[in-house]
Amino acid sequence: MALFITRNAIALRRNQFTMPQMTHSKQALDEALTHKTQFTNAPLRVWAVSDGRSGMENQVLGLAEAISRLVPTKISVKRITVDQRAEKLPAWGWGDPFKRVTGVYDETGHPLNHDLPPEKNDAGQDKLWGETAPDIWLACGRRTIPLTKALKTKRPQICTVQTQDPKTDIANFDLIIPPHHDALTGENVLPIIGAPNRFSAAKAQEEAALLEKALGHLPKPRLAVLIGGNSKAFTMDEASFGTIITQLEEATKHYGLMITFSRRTPQAFQELITTHLAHPDVWIWNGAPIAGLENPYRAILGLADHIAVTEESTNMITDAASTGKPVHLLNLTGGSPKFDRFHQSVAHIAHPFSLPLKTWEYEPLRETDRAARAILAHYLATL
Repeated sequence: MALFITRNAIALRRNQFTMPQMTHSKQALDEALTHKTQFTNAPLRVWAVSDGRSGMENQVLGLAEAISRLVPTKISVKRITVDQRAEKLPAWGWGDPFKRVTGVYDETGHPLNHDLPPEKNDAGQDKLWGETAPDIWLACGRRTIPLTKALKTKRPQICTVQTQDPKTDIANFDLIIPPHHDALTGENVLPIIGAPNRFSAAKAQEEAALLEKALGHLPKPRLAVLIGGNSKAFTMDEASFGTIITQLEEATKHYGLMITFSRRTPQAFQELITTHLAHPDVWIWNGAPIAGLENPYRAILGLADHIAVTEESTNMITDAASTGKPVHLLNLTGGSPKFDRFHQSVAHIAHPFSLPLKTWEYEPLRETDRAARAILAHYLATL
């Protein structure tokens, strides 16, 4: 068997019975791969499905790319839009969720035929949205949950994987990959620290070499600064942002700064940062391509000696923790028990921002690769 179940049962939230937590075995996966040679003739078809928001899409793309490092894989990005009326309904109220889809687009923005539901063609092949259906369906985000549940019923041979906590019966999915701090458990649940990501050390170094040509003037050591924004648990108010600006102004005396904002960063605060940190030893990415890179985010991580991250972003903290470099948390107003658990899980990696910055070592997070091995092991075990 490719999956092993722990004997210690843990009470499962929202269920009245106890279920053990799923684990996986690298040895079992290696043995399975040894005896599965079909990938040499036909790559594994993996769909990365989300509503297209970068935080969601990066999770499923990260898992898909990690699977592709294990076996030959054809990755297809699918960005969906749904009927706005359905958005206000719970998942069980959607009826046939495939009829609620109002658009499906690939990574280039090209529309697919969203009116075509799961079906079989004359050759007996599974089809969806006019294409050959995937072997593995990776989905992230609330809008995808009804589709994943329906697909497991309509086409059970497709391996359905949902990231994050779907907040519904876990039996509706083959596998769930939630963050550990969500405290979700079950035999088909693989909690990971943080969130799946697309970080690749090799790619980061490759792209860092390109960015170095444009930022060679920045002094070393260098500090990457990843600025997020408001979230359910945290607020980027004037008090917290004023503290961040003061900390970064002080940091310019000792480090070359590379600053990037997220889509959630309020425009007013972006302008404040740009004004207050107009300094020759500070570079702020303005959203335009640089050094042949459409987005230098990964290159920034590769060039940095230290990384500062606003504390509300699970995704950015996970990215930073994948580098093996010291991670320093910038405080915002707010918090929650769930984020307390997350911060505690990375306490050996991420420390509160305090100058002068200290250096420490840790094993870089490789949770996305661990999850990819579990997904592939599960898929192979069903063949």
